[in-house]
Amino acid sequence: MGTLYKHFLPTLVCLIMIGLLLSLLPAAQATDSITLSIPAINVNTPIVTVYIARLPEGRTWDVRRLGNSVGRLDGTGNFGQMGNTVLAGHSETPNRSASIFYNLGNLQVGDPIMVNVNGTQYHYSVNSVQRVPITDLSVLYPSSDERLTLMTCDPASYSGGSYTQRIIVTALRSA
Repeated sequence: MGTLYKHFLPTLVCLIMIGLLLSLLPAAQATDSITLSIPAINVNTPIVTVYIARLPEGRTWDVRRLGNSVGRLDGTGNFGQMGNTVLAGHSETPNRSASIFYNLGNLQVGDPIMVNVNGTQYHYSVNSVQRVPITDLSVLYPSSDERLTLMTCDPASYSGGSYTQRIIVTALRSA
């Protein structure tokens, strides 16, 4: 048994170290050279990818570590292609201070939104700004047009430790 243990000990230590390193990886990973610009609300930020994870509430996008970043929800559309590309960002920090999408509800129809992907600029124009129940997932559905959907929790709907509504901004490709 002692000889067998000596042979497997380095492998076991290596597997434990890999597990520890993987547990430190963020749920949201930076995406090379992709940025979001919304001049009307002074947003200019990199876009990260938010992956689906198994959470206590089920399999969903893990936005817990998104912080003050904007994330493209993995599995939604891709920039420059037909479909619904969904970006999420927090409106408030855990202590209820303003976060990256705090002013998202102030956008107006016609406001420009730009996404830069590795030097290629995609221009969008706000088509609608709406508030929906937090449980309304229809805003995530695929679309037959080239659509950008921005979503955040509505700060005005905070009650009893949670939000009851989301702010949804839909923008269509304009150039």
